[in-house]
This record gives sequence, structure tokens and C-alpha cells, in this order.
Amino acid sequence: MTDKFKSFIALAKQRYRITLTSVEQKLLKAIVKGEVADYQVKSPELNLLKEGLDLELLKEQLKQLEDVEKLEDLEDLGLEKLKELEKLEHPEQLKQLLAAIAKEKEINNPATAESWGEKRILSAKFIELLCTDVEAFKYFTNHGLKVCGAKISGELNLEFVKFESLLYFTECVFTEKIILKGAKVEEVKFDGSHVVGIDAELIEVRGNLYLHNDFQSKGEVNLSGATIGGQVDCIKSHFSNPEEDALIAEKMEVKSSVFLREGFKAEGRVSLSGATIGDQLDCSDGHFSNPEGDALFTQGIEVKDSVFLREGFEAEGRVILSGATIGLLDCSDGHFSNPEGDALLAESIEVKTDVFLRESFKAEGRVSLSEATIGGQLDCSDGHFSNPGKDALNIQNIEVKGSVFLGNDFKAEGRVILLEANIGGQLNCSDGHFSNPGKDAVIAESIEVKASVFLSNCFKAEGLVNLSGAIIGDKLVCIMGHFSNPKGYALFAENIEVKGSVFLRESFKAEGLVNLSGATIGGQLSCNGGHFSNQQGYALVAQNIEVKSNVFLSDDFKAEGSVNLFGATIGGQLYCSQGHFSNKEETALNAESIEVKASVFLSNCFKAEGLVNLSGAIIGDKLVCIMGHFSNPKGYALFAENIEVKGSVFLRESFKAEGLVNLSGATIGGQLSCNGGHFSNQQGYALVAQNIEVKSNVFLSDDFKAEGEVILSGAIIGGVLSCIKGHFSNKEGYALNAQNIEVKGSVFLRESFKAEGRVSLSGATIGGELDCRQGHFSNKGKYALIANNIEVKESVFLSNDFKAEGEVSLSGANIGGKLFCRKGHFSNPEKYALDAQNIEVKTNISLTNGFKAEGKVDLTAANIKGNLDCTQGNFSNEKGNVLSAEGINVDGDILLDKGTFEGNIYLVSARVDDTLSMVKIKQEKVTFPLYLRLLYPFIKNIKNNPIASLLQKENQRIETHYMKIDLQFARIGRLRDDEESWPQKNNINLDGFIYQKLGTDDNIKVLKDAKTRLKWLRLQPEFFPQTYEQLAEVLKKEGDPDAATEILIHKERDIRPKLNRLSKFWNYFLDITIAYGYKPTKALVWSSIFISIGWTSFALGHYNCSNSISNNKCLFSPASEISPYTEEPNNKTIDIDYPEFNFWLYSLDTFIPIVDLHQQTYWLPNSQKGKEIPLILFKVKAGRLLRWYLWVHIIFGWILTSLWVAGFSGLVRG
Repeated sequence: MTDKFKSFIALAKQRYRITLTSVEQKLLKAIVKGEVADYQVKSPELNLLKEGLDLELLKEQLKQLEDVEKLEDLEDLGLEKLKELEKLEHPEQLKQLLAAIAKEKEINNPATAESWGEKRILSAKFIELLCTDVEAFKYFTNHGLKVCGAKISGELNLEFVKFESLLYFTECVFTEKIILKGAKVEEVKFDGSHVVGIDAELIEVRGNLYLHNDFQSKGEVNLSGATIGGQVDCIKSHFSNPEEDALIAEKMEVKSSVFLREGFKAEGRVSLSGATIGDQLDCSDGHFSNPEGDALFTQGIEVKDSVFLREGFEAEGRVILSGATIGLLDCSDGHFSNPEGDALLAESIEVKTDVFLRESFKAEGRVSLSEATIGGQLDCSDGHFSNPGKDALNIQNIEVKGSVFLGNDFKAEGRVILLEANIGGQLNCSDGHFSNPGKDAVIAESIEVKASVFLSNCFKAEGLVNLSGAIIGDKLVCIMGHFSNPKGYALFAENIEVKGSVFLRESFKAEGLVNLSGATIGGQLSCNGGHFSNQQGYALVAQNIEVKSNVFLSDDFKAEGSVNLFGATIGGQLYCSQGHFSNKEETALNAESIEVKASVFLSNCFKAEGLVNLSGAIIGDKLVCIMGHFSNPKGYALFAENIEVKGSVFLRESFKAEGLVNLSGATIGGQLSCNGGHFSNQQGYALVAQNIEVKSNVFLSDDFKAEGEVILSGAIIGGVLSCIKGHFSNKEGYALNAQNIEVKGSVFLRESFKAEGRVSLSGATIGGELDCRQGHFSNKGKYALIANNIEVKESVFLSNDFKAEGEVSLSGANIGGKLFCRKGHFSNPEKYALDAQNIEVKTNISLTNGFKAEGKVDLTAANIKGNLDCTQGNFSNEKGNVLSAEGINVDGDILLDKGTFEGNIYLVSARVDDTLSMVKIKQEKVTFPLYLRLLYPFIKNIKNNPIASLLQKENQRIETHYMKIDLQFARIGRLRDDEESWPQKNNINLDGFIYQKLGTDDNIKVLKDAKTRLKWLRLQPEFFPQTYEQLAEVLKKEGDPDAATEILIHKERDIRPKLNRLSKFWNYFLDITIAYGYKPTKALVWSSIFISIGWTSFALGHYNCSNSISNNKCLFSPASEISPYTEEPNNKTIDIDYPEFNFWLYSLDTFIPIVDLHQQTYWLPNSQKGKEIPLILFKVKAGRLLRWYLWVHIIFGWILTSLWVAGFSGLVRG
């Protein structure tokens, strides 16, 4: 051995230098002997203690210490551990031993290497020589190179050195970096050593690599590409290279395990990316610190067994396992801290069995397992993940063969992402706490879970929980779960598919929107007792959801915000009884276009504050809202437009709606029952059911109450419409609008029916009767009941205490039976009380026996197949007509007998096939005050004077109480009347009035005498010739031509006042001469008078002509001798052959034209004869005066003869 040692020294001197230090010689000696070159300083006290130890006693004492079984174990303890043990209570001997060991370790602590002397310094170049020189290697034993407690000066460079032996440096200190790049070594150990850095890239170690037991590196340790045949042990080691790589072992291949545990500490990045580890990677209780970057980088690593980042594992900085392939990943009780970024990044990791991030696991920063594949379960129970405002846990696209546990006090501050995850078992988040206020708390979009999902039993989420597009193989259970995201989605599960049921019940609570839109649920959706709150918008959205069984939103279900079930399909029933839905002034429950196979219950203390929308819904059975309370005062309370209900709809028995209820376009297979329901919308519509189709009956009766308009326009009702005892109130508009309604049965608005506002049945078609008996309709000054163009197959009853305050309009109505208004009260002063223009009634109209109308009754153009009976009716209208029947067509009679009419009866152009009877009509006695009678003639034409205007209005008001009758152009069969029923003068108009007979066949006195009838005609305010002619025609037909002639003569006389003076004269002349042609013989009387006067006058003029015509007293001369220029010769005699003058024939010849009696031709009065007769202004001779008379005689002869001829021939008659 000595020779070998000497030879080795000689070789060293030859290769290295001549003089070797004692330190170097000691190393050579240890190599030759196969021992450790130990340069440590031994403590004398420790040696003495060892020699005097009672080993048996010590063994008993050592049993009390953890991890210590023998004396060597004490010496292997680290300095810090020894100091901890010193503080404990021990027997004296053990206490001394611990102190001595600690003291020795203190002396040899590499941290105190600055105080080591020259005897402990070993040249790195000398070690390189020994490891690189082939001759030197021959001196090595199997124990290789072992150095302990030395200080290695200089750079140790063994790059690509093949040193197939052990290379151990225990508690050594290296002053410069160690280069082992590409080296091939049997085994490497740097136990407790302190190095500046190690470059061991591509190193090949057949055995193990030890960098443990207080190993420290203040620089990069590079093991990239290394091949380690055993394990890599870095237990209790310290790697420090802040902000740089502390340990880099990329693509390292380790056949066994890698231990970075039990006090392992790294300051700077630890990189194992691409490494292959044959057994496990254990970082338990390891501390990795690289706050600004990667703390542990193992991307693409392959670990055949497990990876342990547990039991006190701590990382400050990012831990990366992305792309790793691992048998098991256990991070239980591990702490990962990288607040500004990724704490644990394991994207695309493949784990053959389980992943545990549980039991006080803590991460500050993002944990990402996105696209990971896990062969077992992912258990994060009791794990704490913190990355406020960002991703706390990202397991996007993860595939887990087993279950995922994020419960049992699991806590996440920040977003948890499960996007498109595939979970073979269940997802259990019971008692899990997820917090990311105002943002996403859980994102599980498009997740697929083969079993159930549990977000229950004190599950709590602050922020959005997103399950949209998820596929769940069994149930979704959120019982007692709390979801809070007040300004956004609390639970977002759009398009989720759940094979079983969904439970959001029993103290389930959501603050923010819950969205189940497009979800498919194989079982039921139960939200009983659940509380959903999102006061600023939707509380629960389940648009287009498909539920195979029932949906329960009942039993203290509460929603503060809108619940949206738009387009949902429900295989069972929708049960919301005792549910509370609150979203004031907005939509409380939106079930638009929903399809429910069974019934919908919004009953039994159901309460909604806001709109309930069922428009377009299809309900397979009933819609039950009994005792439901719907409140939305400023809008729709219940909106069910175009709803289709196979059964009945019940809005009755304490049903209450504050706001509009809309059933427009609804189709109801059974009945619509609103009996006892209260509908209130004082600002507009209370109930709208436009175009509704009800196969059975509609009941708005038995204390039904509506405050606001009820609209049934265009409705089709297969049974009856019953509003018996219903109260409808809408004072400013329609109380009941049923325009164009079609009712197969009858319509009942009777027996205490009450309407305050307009009731409209215009255009309605009623298969039975319209019965309004005892109904009260009130809309003062406006329409009370309007039924224009209504068609009623049977009768209409507005009778038996029927009362209308406002206009009743039946204009254009078609009634198959009768219109019966007996004892009906119609009040609309100064306006229409009853408007039945263009009405058609198949039988009678009865306005009799207590019928009362205050205002106009209008039957203009009515068509009545029976009678219009107004017997004992009371009609009054201070302005205008009381009964207007212009153009009316009555096949039977019009009976106005015993009626009271205060106003105008307007029958212009009326057609009555039988009798118009006006007998015993009662007229109010009208009296004008004395002051008005005295003043009115003076002020009636004054304008723009307030006093005169008031007096004129008062006069007009009083005049309206007169009965007036207007029969212009009316045509009737018979006229039956009596004088006491005639109106006062100027209050009847008969112009164009045509009647066939006067009176009837009964015993009533008939007024046919001309004198009385002339009085009747002269009641007209104006002269109308036709009225005289019509009366004359009737009297003539009835066998009284004299009365007829008398009427016609008086017609001509009555027209005289309207003529000018000349026409008046002519009219009077015709009257006295030929009685207007009706009595032409009067002309003969006048002719006789004139002929007699002429006979007398001519006889006197010819009296003195007997002997001679030449004497002055003879006033006649032969016609041939008379000349205005010559004087007759005196005493001239007449030839005997000259025609003799005959005063009788002369009078006749000169008076009658055409006839020639040979007198006028031969004899003329001579104006020059006779004595002078004084007149007023002058004197005239008697002959001239006689000639003047002759002219008058001739003229009147022509006139009277012509009038007689014209009268006799009828040329001037009338």
C-alpha cells in the first residue's frame, strides 16, 4: 500500500507540480485506501464523550427522539435540528452529547468556510488531474473520490470526463462553479456541500445523484439532458439563484425517483421540463421560490409513478406541469403562491390515476389543469385556491375518468374554470365556496358529467356559476346552495342537458340571474322553497327549456326579479302555487310560447308583482289562477296573448289582478271562468281578450269586478257569455268592449250587471239572445252601450229596469227576434239616448209601458218586419229630436199612442206598410214666463249681447218641450190620429208625406172633414202644396170629392201670402172667378153680372135714339159714320135696312168673344155725345164714359170667357 501511495504521489508531482501540500497528499492517501478524505475539524469534547458513553442508557434516551435510532443518526442531523433538540428537556448525558455534536458541526459548517485554514483548502485543478489522468485513475479503488469538509479552490472542470467511479463531496465548499457537463460518473454526491453552481448538462450517472443534506448552491445547477441511473436526491438542499435558474434539469432522464423534499429549498427557477422519471417525483415539504417567474417548471415531464407536491410543499412563483405524464399527482397540503400569475400550471397533463389538491391545499394565483387527462378522480376537497379577480382554478377541457370533488370546505377566490371538461363520475361541490365577486366564479360551460352534479349543502358562490352547454348524466342538485352575483348571472346553465332532475330548492338562494335557457331536463325542475333575487333584471331565465316531467316554482318559492320560461317545453305540469314572483313595473314571470303537456297552476296565494307573460303558450290541460294575485299597476299584470289551453282557464274565486290582463288571440278548449275575479287597471285596460276563441262558456259574473276596460272584441265563444252580477268600471272609456264578438249562445248582461263606462258589442254575432234586463250602464254624455252592426239570432232585451246613463247605440244591428225595451230607462240629455239607425228587426221593437228616454231615440233607416210600438213611452230631449226615424221601413205599424213626447218626432222619408197611429199622445203644457213674452219680440234678432243671448237660450229651452212632428216624404198605409195629439202650430211638417188612408177599421173617430184637416195642415210652419194635394187625394179615394175640392181650393188660397202683389191679385182673381179652376161656374156668374150691367148701361145709352140718332142725347152712332175728325149732321135718320140696335144682344155680343150677333160691328158709343159729367179732375161726356165701359166690358168678356173655358177644361186647375 505504501509503494502504491508513493507511486501515486510521484505521478501527481509529475503531472501536477513538484511539491504537494499535506491536503493533497491526504487526498491521495484516501483514494489509495478507498477512504474518505476527511478535512473536518474534530471536537475533543465530542471524542471524550463518545469514549465514556453508556450505550445502553443512550439507546433508551435516543428512542425518545424522532428519526433517531443510533448514535450515527445524531451526527447526521443538521445543525438547525440539533439546536431545536437542545432546547428540549433531556437527560444530562444526552444533553452534553447534543451540545458537543452541535459544536463540532458549527466548526465544520460550510457556511463558516471563510474561517477555515490552509489545511482544508484543496485545489480544483488537482482534483481535475486525478479524475482526468488515465494513469492516476489506476490508483482509485471502487470507493472512488470522496472528499469531506474541504474547501475546493478554483473551477472544478470535468467536462465530458469519463470517471466511472464514485464522486463524493461531503460538506465541502467550492469557491467557483463546478463543470460536469457531459461527464460520465458512477455516482455523484454533494452532501451538505456549498457550491457556486454546477453545470452537469448531459451528465451520465450510473447510480444516484445526491445533492442533499444541507447542500447549497448559490448559482445555477444544470442537469439538463442528464441521465441518472438511480435517483436524484435533493432532500434538505438549498438552491439559490434568484430570478434565474436555480436547478435546471430539462430532458433529464432518471431511472428511479427524484426527491426535492423535506426542507428542499430553491430560490430561483427549478426546471424539470421534458424530464423522464422512472419512479416518483417527490417534492413534499419542498420550498420553491421564484416570485417573478417559474418556481417549478416541469413541462412535458414524464413520471412513471407519482408526483408529490404535498405536506408543506411551498412554491413562490409558477409551478408548471403542463404536458406532463404522471401516475398520480398529490398536492395535498401544498402551498402554491404566485399572486399575479399561474400558481400551478398543469395544462394537458396526463395522470394515470388520481389528482389530489386537497386537505389544506393552498394556491395563491391561478391553478390550471386545462386539457388534462386524469385516469382516476380529481379531489380538491378542503383546497384553497386564491387568485382574486382572475382564474383561481382552470380545468378547461379536462378529462377525468372518475369524479371531481370541489367541496368539503373547498374555497376558491377567483374564477374556477371547468369549460368543456369531461367527468366520468360526479362533480361534487357540496360545501364548496367559490368567490369571484362581480365576475365568473365557476365556468363549467359545455362540461360533460356522467353522473350527478352537486352544488348543494352550503355550496356558496360569489360570482357567476356557468354550466351552459353542460351534459349531466344524472341529477343537478343545488339544494341549500347559495349563488351570489348581484349585478350579473348567479347561475348560467344555458343549453344544459340533464338526464335526471334539477333541484334548486329547499333554501336554495341566488342573488343574481339564474339562466337555464335551452336546457334539456330528463326529470323534473324543482325550485320549491328556492329564493332567486336579481332586483335589477332577470332572477331566473329558462327560455326554450325542455323538461320531461314537472316544473315546480312553488311552496315559498321566491323570485325578486324576472322569471323567464319563454319557449319552454314541459312534459308534466307547471306548478307555481304559493310562489312569489316580484319584479315591480317589469316582467315577473315570462312564459311566452311555453308548451306544457299538463296544467299550469298560478293559484293558492300565488303572488306576482310585475308582468306575468303566457303569450303564445300551449297548455295541455287547465290554466288555474284561483286565488292568484297578479300586481303590475302600470302595465300588464297577466299577458297571455295567443295562448292555447286545451282545458279551461280559471281566473276566479279571489283571483286579483292589479294591471292589465291580456288573453287576446287565446284558444281555450273549455271555459273561461272569471267569476269572483277582481281585475283592476284604473289607467287603462283591465282585461283584454281580443280575438279569443273559447269552445265553451265565458263567465264574467258573480261579483266579477273590473276597474278598467274589458276587451272581448273579435272573440269567438262556443257557449254563452255571462256577465250576470258583473261590475265593469272604466269611467273615461270602454268598460266592456266586445266589438265583432261571435257568441254561439246568448249574452247575459243582466241582474245587477253594472258598467261604468262604455259597453260595446258593435259588429257582434250572437247565436242566442242579448239579455240586458236589470242591467245598469253608465257613461254620462257618452256611449253607455254601443252595439252597432250587431247580429242577434234571437231577441234583444233592454228592459225590466234596464238603465242606461249615456247613449245606447244599436245602429246597423240585425235582430232575429224582437227588440224589447219595455220599462227600460235611457238617459243621455241633449244627445242620443237610443241610436238604432239602420237596424233590422225581424219582429217588433217595443219602447212601451214605462220606457223612458231622456235624449234622442234614433231609428233612422231602420227596417222592422213587425211593429214599432212606442205606446205609453216617455220621450224627452231638450235639444233636437226625441224620436228620429228618417227613412225607417216598418212592415207593420208605428204606434205612438198614449206616449209622451217632449221634442221632435222625426219621421222623414219613413215607410210604414200599415198604420201610423198617434192617438191620445200626452203633451206637456208649455208656458212662457211673462217677461219672456214681453221682451222676446224685441230681442230675438239681437246679436253679441250677453243679456239678449241668455234670453234667447231660455226661449229655445222652453220651446224644446213642444212636441214636434216631421213627416216629410214619409209613406204610410194608414194615418190614425186625433186632434188632441196634434202638436202646436208650426210644430209639424207634412211636406212630401204620403198616406193611403185616414183612420183604421176600429171604432176610433176618424178625422176626415175638410175643415178639421185644414186646421191640421195649417199647423205647418210653411206652405207645402203637396200636403194639400195628398190630403185631397186621400179624401177623394175615400169618397168625399167635395172635401177634396175644398182642400185644393184652400191650397191655392194658402199660398197667396207668399206671392208678390201682382201674383196675389191674380191668385185672388182666380179664386173669385173660377175658384182656381175647381169651380169654373163662378165665371158664368160673373159673366152674367157683367152682361146685365152692360145690358143696363147700353140700354140707357140708346134710350134717346129711338126717333133719331143725330140728337145729342143719343149716345150710339152707326160704326161707319163715327170719325174722330167730323161732326155728325143733325137729325140724321137711319136707313131702314141698317141692323137695329138691341141693347141685350149688344151686351152679349161685345162680352162674348168669337160670337158675332151683328151688334158690335154696326154700333158704337159716340164719345162726342151726351152731357158732360164732372169727374174729380176733369169733365167727360157721357158717350165717352160709355165707350170706356164698353172697352172694360169687352176685356172682361174675354177674360171670364177664357177662364171659364180653361177652368172647365182643367187647364188652370191647381
